[in-house]
Amino acid sequence: MPRIWFRIALVDLLIAASIGLLLRIAFVWEIPGLDFRNWMHAHSHVAMLGWLYLGLSVLLVRVFVPEERQAAPSFRAAFLVAQVSVFGMLLSFILTGYGPFSIFFSTVHGLSAYFFVHRLLKEARTHGLAGRMLRGALFFLVFSTLSLWAMPLIIWAGWQGKAVYYMAVQFYLHFQFNGWFIFSGLALFLEWLRQQGFEPEEGLGKRFFLGLVISTLLTYALAITWSNPSPVLFAVNSTGVVIQLAALVLFAQMIRSMALGRIKGLPALEKFLFALALASFILKILVQSAVVVPHVAVVSYTIRNFVIGFFHLILLGAMTMTLLGLSSRYGLFRIHAPVPRIGVWLLFSGFLFSELLLMLQGILFWAEFGFMPGYYEALAAVSALMPVGIGLMLLDLRRS
Repeated sequence: MPRIWFRIALVDLLIAASIGLLLRIAFVWEIPGLDFRNWMHAHSHVAMLGWLYLGLSVLLVRVFVPEERQAAPSFRAAFLVAQVSVFGMLLSFILTGYGPFSIFFSTVHGLSAYFFVHRLLKEARTHGLAGRMLRGALFFLVFSTLSLWAMPLIIWAGWQGKAVYYMAVQFYLHFQFNGWFIFSGLALFLEWLRQQGFEPEEGLGKRFFLGLVISTLLTYALAITWSNPSPVLFAVNSTGVVIQLAALVLFAQMIRSMALGRIKGLPALEKFLFALALASFILKILVQSAVVVPHVAVVSYTIRNFVIGFFHLILLGAMTMTLLGLSSRYGLFRIHAPVPRIGVWLLFSGFLFSELLLMLQGILFWAEFGFMPGYYEALAAVSALMPVGIGLMLLDLRRS
């Protein structure tokens, strides 16, 4: 059952990548009838709630739930309802944008997530730091959805486009990306290490977990500073950034010896994926550490290239590579077959070159040098590598 649902999650990733390519082509050629905002909402929701939510949920069940319970009807129902709601959001966002239909399907997805959290907490067998990370991930998954229930009221009150609306959106995104996604990825990685005989020292693990939780809560302040650039909010965010940096030091202490030795013993492609995921996680924290300086913090959320690049660093760099590597370890995906191997390298190449272009153009904007020649054409060209790579993975899966 997990293998089938992981394939479906990869289909979601293909859809999201294809829409992303379409949106970048739209800056090169005019596409009649394309509502950019509606398609952008479709892209982000399928990527987050289709690929990452479903992919993570499937792997959490595969890793933490006893094998005889992994095909339980409750998990099947939770995955099915979530996936149907993702396709509902895909169509409704494209056709009508934010409205009754998209809100309905978002609500259904949120309720299915609650049901999944309930069943996973009941069925999961957890140990040590990995168990704490899993519970932290599920807490942030539920916590992030509080803004979803506020959104209909915000829209009804006519506050769409005002500060409170964007604060609610950022609340959801922040605790999804920095909470649910990161904590669940760490839970899966640490549980795999535990199964290989590695368990970090108890006190060190507790301090790392607590530091990561506190920093995740405090760094939400950055999302508020754009509308209220208060020194107090900058100070709260800076405190969270410093705590997060300290947590990174603890993380490095935990994995630098035994854990890294286990990664080195993996097949070359899996080793590369885990190394890339770890590097993206570390870079994510280092990038956030730079916003301890208020001027840098303002630049980070006013230049859109940096925002998009940061989200993609987490979504594609840290999380997608973790999911692909672990799916191979747990038998959900034949990553070493020739066709998916090519697909993985194309996906990585598209991710790497698009990140470089986004960051370089962002730096040029910050320096007031304007656009680099052929920027949109180059971004569309490298973005095409990602859906092609994912398509090759799925092509091989059909034959396996």
